Amino acid sequence: MIDYFKGHARLVYAQLHASPEEKRLEAARHWIRRHSGEATLRDFYRHKVAGCTTVQEAETLLDALVSHGYGSIVDEVPPTGGPRRKVFRVQI
Repeated sequence: MIDYFKGHARLVYAQLHASPEEKRLEAARHWIRRHSGEATLRDFYRHKVAGCTTVQEAETLLDALVSHGYGSIVDEVPPTGGPRRKVFRVQI
């Protein structure tokens, strides 16, 4: 039981000292993990991930995730065809 509380204490202390930017990045990472480990630029602003409401905000968030080493951006054509799109994939 002590190990259980120690684990929760670590999570709480990490959030207490996190900056707003770190909290935003963590919210985005959590959302991406729940959605199969990848998300398009469009997903970020359509679903308002971490407060993104515009394409520019979504691009800034994607760049921050990449610069912190949380994943990579791939420019690809969808399997069903259509215009190229930016896809963020979480690092394993």
